[in-house]
Parts: sequence; C-alpha cells; structure tokens
Amino acid sequence: MNHTITQTGEVVTSVLQIKIDGFSIAKANMKDYTDSFKSTCNIDGYDWEIRFLGDRDDHPGLELVFLGESRTSLMAVLSVKVVTGDQRRYDESLPLKENKTMPKAFHRRLDRSLPIYIVPRDKEDGYFETCSTLTLECSVTVFREPAQPEGAIPVPASNLTQHLGELLRSQAAGDVVFSVQGESFAAHKSVIAARSPVFMAEFFTDRKEENSSQSVEIQDMDVTVFEAMLGFIYTDAVPELDEKSEAAATMAFAEKMLVAAVRYGLDRLKVMCERRLALAMDASTVASILSLAAQQNCSWLKAQCIEFITGGSQENLDVMLVTEGYKHLAASSPLMMTELLKAAHMKKCTCSCKTLPDVSHQDKLRILRSTQAATLPTVKHTFTELSEGVQSVYLLKIDGFSVTKATIGNKTNCIKSRCNVDGYDLEIRFYPAYHDLRDSYYSAVQLAFLGKACTQGVEARLSGRLVQYQGSGVSPIECKPESKVFRQPSDCTSAIYIGKGRSRNSQPPASLTVECTITMFRDLKSIRLPTSDLHQQLDELFNSQIGADVMFTVSGESFLAHKNILAARSPVFKAEFYGEMEENTSCHVEIKDMEAQVFQAMLHFIYTDMVPREFDNQSETVDGTVMAEHLLVAADRYGLDRLKVMSEHRLSLSIGTETVASTLTLAEQFNCSHLKARCIEFISGGSSKQLDAVLETEGYRNLEVSSPSVLTEIIKATHRNKRSRTTDS
Repeated sequence: MNHTITQTGEVVTSVLQIKIDGFSIAKANMKDYTDSFKSTCNIDGYDWEIRFLGDRDDHPGLELVFLGESRTSLMAVLSVKVVTGDQRRYDESLPLKENKTMPKAFHRRLDRSLPIYIVPRDKEDGYFETCSTLTLECSVTVFREPAQPEGAIPVPASNLTQHLGELLRSQAAGDVVFSVQGESFAAHKSVIAARSPVFMAEFFTDRKEENSSQSVEIQDMDVTVFEAMLGFIYTDAVPELDEKSEAAATMAFAEKMLVAAVRYGLDRLKVMCERRLALAMDASTVASILSLAAQQNCSWLKAQCIEFITGGSQENLDVMLVTEGYKHLAASSPLMMTELLKAAHMKKCTCSCKTLPDVSHQDKLRILRSTQAATLPTVKHTFTELSEGVQSVYLLKIDGFSVTKATIGNKTNCIKSRCNVDGYDLEIRFYPAYHDLRDSYYSAVQLAFLGKACTQGVEARLSGRLVQYQGSGVSPIECKPESKVFRQPSDCTSAIYIGKGRSRNSQPPASLTVECTITMFRDLKSIRLPTSDLHQQLDELFNSQIGADVMFTVSGESFLAHKNILAARSPVFKAEFYGEMEENTSCHVEIKDMEAQVFQAMLHFIYTDMVPREFDNQSETVDGTVMAEHLLVAADRYGLDRLKVMSEHRLSLSIGTETVASTLTLAEQFNCSHLKARCIEFISGGSSKQLDAVLETEGYRNLEVSSPSVLTEIIKATHRNKRSRTTDS
C-alpha cells in the first residue's frame, strides 16, 4: 500500500478567561469602565489585546486588536462563551456554546476585528443589569499559513534574513572591522546599529554624525561567541543553540551568548538563551545558572531555577548542594540565598495547607490569605490564560488499501508517517486492521513521540476520522480524541478506532484518506520567544536616517538610505554602488521615470520585506491595484523578485472585465508567466457576454497593438476550453 501525507493547515489557539466582578455596577457606568477592560496576551510571538466594548441593545461585546506588525497578513478568529451566570440562556443562542468573529486578516498595528456581542437566548431586557459577576472564556485562534484564494499566485517566503546573511558572509561593502582574540570580522555599521542600541551609541553620536572609527577591538569575549552574535544580528537566528552537540558544551555556549546579548542589548537573543538554558537545566547545573540569571537580571530564568530547586526531590537537592556552582552562589550572592529560603518556606506552607485533613476549602483559603487580607474593589477585572496549543491537520492518503482475513489483528502491520508540530518530531501510525471482533475489524490511528526525553513532559492530543473511504470496505465510526503526556522517545497515545469493516478472504484495492488532527499543548510557565523584530528595527533605521550615506531624488522629493542594505537586497543597487558603474562613489542618485510614492514604497519593502498598506485593501480597490502595477515595474527594474511576485499576486486578485486586458499587457511586457496565465484563463474561460465586454475596453485595444502574439494564445486557450466543455457534456 502506497501512502502520502500532506499538511493542510496549522493554527495556534490560546484559551483565556476574563472575569469582571461587579459587572452590573460597571454596566451602569459603561463609558467610564470600557477602557479599563483590556486584556493583553501574546500568541505565537505576537501581541494581541481583547477589548471589552460598550453595550449594544443591553448586550456587552468584545473585539480583537492586533498590537504587533507582520510582514504577511495574519488570519485570526476570536470566539467567546459565557462560563458563569445563567448559562442555560446562552446554550441555544450560541453555536457550540460559542460566538465567533469572522476570520480577519491582521497586518498593521491596531488592526481590529469586527465586534462580537453576547446575546441571551430569550434576549431578556435588563438581564445584564443584575449580573454581578460576568466570566467569559475567550479563544483566540491564529492561522499560521492563511489559505490563499483559489488560483492565487503563490508568494515565496521572506528572504530578508537570507540577503543580510549573504551580505555578512561576503564581507562586501563593510565599513567597520571588529578584532576579537586576533581574528577580524568585517561588518556594516548601519545594520548592527539598527539591531543594537549599544552599537548605535558607539557608532553614531546624538548629532547623528557617523563615528569615524573603522576598527573596533572586542575584549572579554570568545571568537565563536562574537561570530554567532554577529550572525544573529544579520539573520535573527543562532543555529549553534539548536545543535545536538555535547550538553555541557552547548550549555557553556548558551551562558556566554546570554552575557553577550545583555552586553549589547539584544533582547530577543537574550530570551533565546534563557529558553535554551532552562530546557537543559538539571541538578548539577541549576545553581550556576541561577547565579548567572541573578547577575544578568534574567527574572524569568531566575524564577525557573528557584522553582526547580524548591519544587524538586530531596535527591536533586543533595546533588545541587555539593556542586561548585552552589558553593559559588552561596559565597557571592547572599541575597539570592535569602530568596531561596523564602521560596522554600512558601512552598512548604502551601504543601502543608493542601494536606490538612479536616479543614474546609474556605478555611484553607483563609490560611493562605491570612497575611494578604485586603478589601476587594467595587469593580475588579481579572485575566487568566488557561491553555495554549498548536494544532496541525494532516491528510494521510493510502492507495491500494486492502484488508484480508490474514492481515486482521496484526498490530505490526501499520503505515508510518513522520511530521513535526511546534518543533516536536512525531509519527502518525495507521493500522488498517488493528483489532478483530468476530467477522469485523477496526482501523485505527496512533501518535508516537520521536523527540528527546523531557522531564516535565509535553501534552499531545490526537483525533482522527475517515474523509474518503468509498469502495474501501471501511465505514467511519465516531471516536473521541486521545491525549498523552510524552516524556520519553517512543511514548504513544492509545489507538483511536476510526473505521469498521467486515472480514473477507479477498478485497480489491481501493483508496482511503484519513484526517489526523494533532494538538501540542504549550507550557504556560515557559517564557515566550518574541517574533523577529529585524524588519521593525531596519524600518526604524530607515525612518531615522541615521548613518545614511546616499540620497535619492525622485520627482522632486528626496530620500536618504544606506548603500549596503540596498546592495544586499537588490543586485542592481549592488552593481551601482559597488560595481564599475559611475554611481559607485556618488552620494546622490536621481531616479527617473518613477513616482516618489512608488519609490518610497519600494524602499520600505527593501528594509522590511513588507508591502505598502494599499495592498491590504479589497481586491476591487483602485489604489491597491494601481500601486501593485507600479511596484511590479519597479521590482522588475531593481531585481526585487519577491516584491515582483507579491505584486503579481495582488494583481491576480483584482482581475476583472475592465482590468484584465491591461493587466495581461503588463504581464507580457515584464515576463510574469503566472499572472499572464491567470489573465488568459479569465478571458478564454468566461461567457460570450464577458468576452464582448473585455473586447470593448481600452486595455484590450492597447493589447492588440503592443502584444499581438498574446491574442493567438487567447484563441488557442478559448478553443481548448470549448473542446473541454463539449467533451464534458
């Protein structure tokens, strides 16, 4: 039996609880309290905000607000359900006990969803006037790869880090040399200043005049650490932190990288190092890591170390107490020892409270809060994150599926397909005939863990169903998801029965498709790795004009920029500034045959890999279409391949009767094969009425003059479509 596996989608879902005590009081003063009811969360590295809205017809509402910025649009959905109060009033009014916003594309800061209102089933007026406490369970689902419209031109992934990495490796156009333990590294002041506030202060004064120093000596740092840090500055990645080398060597490297990140203000690198140290921490290293965390002001890593020490076993504690790291900690950080003592005491009190045999729950709470008594305010808003998980959906297609009596009950006969969800290596196992029951058999799926052993474990959930099974002899059956906390390689969930068939001596081969949904739940105590801020920092550099060494004049407007960044992104600019063309020594360049707005948008893309705001508009919006046409021409002129494809994609979404001919002319002129094919398909595959409308446009008349050969292609395509329709009928 041959098989293929395809990932159809992946989302990150965070479940949050919002509780408003004294809601009826807040309801009476909604205008005063609305701004106070904001809950900020971080999902998959992006910051979001759930805002509580004023009532509409006596019904409260919420909206989702994007607080970040993304190079590509993020699709997200907000759903909400009431979890306290008169729950039965909501069960029949909200589908699946939830009310959801429509999927929304978020791209820019403060983009927001449409509001979502909570409406009781009987719509009883004044219900919320008497609701003293309102508790809502909100789910925010972020789609990692938004589904493109059918027929849309695929856009390649961002290559900003790839281009900057090539610039670093080539050492071309370098304007500063770092000397580290006798080795030299050529770099570019504008790039490293954009990424590090320390380098910004070192190379550029408050008057924004460039420091004339061309050589910098770095002391107290290993060559390998500086080289890796420089690589991170250009690419936002440190492969060395993920290498499966000797644990002790990787830990030592991560510790040194953490010190370097703090020294040069590289906040994201600092978090990456904290995460790496926390994952590899054990009884023999926790004390030295705690000492480092306290020294470098890493509050999250310090808290993880304290939790490991105070919440671990006596055996772990004994191992730690004899390490050199603990001896150093005790000698150098008396304040840290005091914190450890307090944390151990609190842990002991909490455990004692939990084990009191004859104390009521309320009494236990009073014991815990005896030293923290306070009067609750009239209105109180609390926000709690309940869970977060990454969910991936896979389709497993089996060709030649056949089950005979000889194979029934053979649990070694399975089809294995590997996948990776949220960084964890997994294996989906499909058993054609897992279990035999009289004259029937059951098909099943199972999930196996292939990752490294982890003490804390990672929770996974698997669900499965048959989606195509005609002619296979198997019928779908309802099944519940199976969950498992994976700790060791080869850990497996229980098998899930997804289909049932009858035993036969022989069966003709058929096709069977299984849909498997895998959810990996994240540890909410783990530090969140921020999304890459490389494009934002380069955008700030562009807007600040600090260190700019070239001025462009376009249609009477001037733009300052940085030659090395332009050269890294565009082969044309590279040839102009560092080749044999005469502009290579010029600090002033005049750009002809281009509008200033278009050139500015192109520069913004070069620095950030992001398209202008007009691209976010609906497909029929004229401004977005016109900007896409101009940017396609500019991208072709300066060798910006990704911007060219993004412009093609944008134009493909706005193809219509009035625009298709002019778009086809543009596609033919600039060799846009995908866009050209879409235009020809639109003309040849439409109705006679639509074709007549296209023939009447000014764009088509221009097409006849400029590209007569394309008309032949349209005729051929029309003939093929006609023959195809005739055959089908």
